Amino acid sequence: MTSETGAEPPKKAETETESIGEAEYKASPLTPGATLGAYTIDKRLVSSDSGFTYLANDGRTVVQEYFPQQIAVRDTDGISLLLADAAFNTDFEEGTTEFLATARALSQIDHPGRVAEYEEKDGTSWYAVHMAVRASLADLLATGQRLPEENLKAILYSALTYLEAAHDAGSLHLEITPARILLAEEDKLLLCGFSTDKRHYPPEDTTSSDDYRAPELASFRGQLGRWTDYYALGAVLYHAACKAAPVKALERLSIVDQGGKDPYKPAKEAASGYFS
Repeated sequence: MTSETGAEPPKKAETETESIGEAEYKASPLTPGATLGAYTIDKRLVSSDSGFTYLANDGRTVVQEYFPQQIAVRDTDGISLLLADAAFNTDFEEGTTEFLATARALSQIDHPGRVAEYEEKDGTSWYAVHMAVRASLADLLATGQRLPEENLKAILYSALTYLEAAHDAGSLHLEITPARILLAEEDKLLLCGFSTDKRHYPPEDTTSSDDYRAPELASFRGQLGRWTDYYALGAVLYHAACKAAPVKALERLSIVDQGGKDPYKPAKEAASGYFS
């Protein structure tokens, strides 16, 4: 899988639930108490079309599981994955390859969110980050309070370091939202939910990331690249600084295409008086 694509996606799976024989299989997350390697799942933190993010080992570890929900279902053992259709074999294998490449890249960086372990087993792949996450950026934004400028700068620099390692490995995130920026003490963070399913864009669930999606991703115009993630990260930080997400890219494109003025309001105006 390449890091840039302009190709049209294939048809999505019709449903998250498949019947195989007499059993019913669903694209469901691991349940509390399930284990991946040495990690016992506490709870699910975040879901995306590409997988699930969990808190594990009494809150001391974050585990990211590769689970392309549009093409896979959970087996009856509660751990392994099955494909909804054999026609998705190539997509699944390429997604697994990119997921593990991202994990490998993030295991080699000098960053608090460094991947400590990753594995492919039982038809699924996962990686673990030893970090005691206290909240997501979405949790902080939900309080309605502005984040101090120094905190926003720390989030920006740490997130850019994380993204750079993934980009250099040929992986794009493509689903950056406040809920997928996980925060720990002393300005430590990690980005979860990297997409490994570019061929199936736009994803089925767009409600959580529409506000932050770059124009080329929201409209299917042009190529995807590093810039796509930088736009989303900028939009997230705009939300944190201005207490509201920027105007959606699709809305901006529609207005400009019709000869109107771009409704975007620069952050220096929207947050005037609060930041330098």
